[in-house]
Amino acid sequence: MEQNLPDSSSPAGEPRPKAWSYFGTKLRARPATSRRVLTWPNLVTALRMPFIPAMVLAGLEHRDAWMMACVAGNYALDMLDGHLARLLNQASRFGALFDKALDAISMVSAVAMLAYRGTFPLWLFAIIAVKYAILFSLGSWLARRKCDYPQVYFIPRIRLGFGAPTVAGIICGAILPWQGARDIAQWATAALLVVSTVVFLAAAARARPRIPEPMARAN
Repeated sequence: MEQNLPDSSSPAGEPRPKAWSYFGTKLRARPATSRRVLTWPNLVTALRMPFIPAMVLAGLEHRDAWMMACVAGNYALDMLDGHLARLLNQASRFGALFDKALDAISMVSAVAMLAYRGTFPLWLFAIIAVKYAILFSLGSWLARRKCDYPQVYFIPRIRLGFGAPTVAGIICGAILPWQGARDIAQWATAALLVVSTVVFLAAAARARPRIPEPMARAN
């Protein structure tokens, strides 16, 4: 059974944050209400940026091994930034938006590159377009309700992130050497897109308006 861990950094009277289990590590997680920008998790997220143009260039030159290496590096950092945010209690609104923006840019870049190569199916493009139209509308709706974007967990309370695995599935569906393997990768990616959309819609429906942050006391 998980227990609340004491946190000497919490102000008096503030509830102790719950200890989440993340890859076997006991972490203290708070909602992403901080407005900080210069944090270690955001630095790790920024390190993802060079992998996106490198992935596109490698794909355009048909260097598929290098392209997949760039996808793997992007995915590893995508997992690490959330881990650090919980480990260091540095989750922030900027970090959440930054991470999602890079997920979207990675997706669009991969789709555009593969479409240029002529190896991307239109039906999968349609599913991606519908998903991001729904998520954009969802973000606007949550902002009007003053709710944070939902953080989705599954047993054993590992944060559910779909961006990088979806990009990997898209690329595998275009470059695997056997048609059957490409079909499986494409259908698995489509299922991941649909499931992720449904999961985030369900989490958003349960979202509650954020509690206003206390104003600083006047000297």
